[in-house]
Amino acid sequence: MATRFIGICGLALILSSLGCRGQALPQAVAVTGTITYQSKPVAGAQVVLNSTDPAGKPASGTTDAQGKFAVQTYVDPATQVQGALPGNYKVTVTKVEKSTMSSEDMMKASSGKKPVGPKHLLPAKYSSPATTDLPVEVKKGSNPPLALELKD
Repeated sequence: MATRFIGICGLALILSSLGCRGQALPQAVAVTGTITYQSKPVAGAQVVLNSTDPAGKPASGTTDAQGKFAVQTYVDPATQVQGALPGNYKVTVTKVEKSTMSSEDMMKASSGKKPVGPKHLLPAKYSSPATTDLPVEVKKGSNPPLALELKD
């Protein structure tokens, strides 16, 4: 009897977890690439593919020491899929200097003045979808790696 009860509970748990998905995951396409600035790889930059379709989903990744990245798409709070959904994007790339100031020092430095923020290490135009000049089209199937050169 106890074994049957455990089996039924296990089956119920499996079925309920399948039902929570509600819909199939979107079919993302692998998107990789390299970011360079002044002909050098950019390490530690945040790369975001911002969909030009209002119903689209952004995809993001972080560059490694060689400036290489792979993106993943945020589906919901519990789910991300590797790659990006097919469509058109504007790519933003940001990298900020890590602060060595303590929070106390930041408060002192900003009191009565403009708040002290992180220093951007890349040209500002790449930090916003409105100003970036890096359009990308992700096609169904396979896509060649992106080679994105940032310019002043």
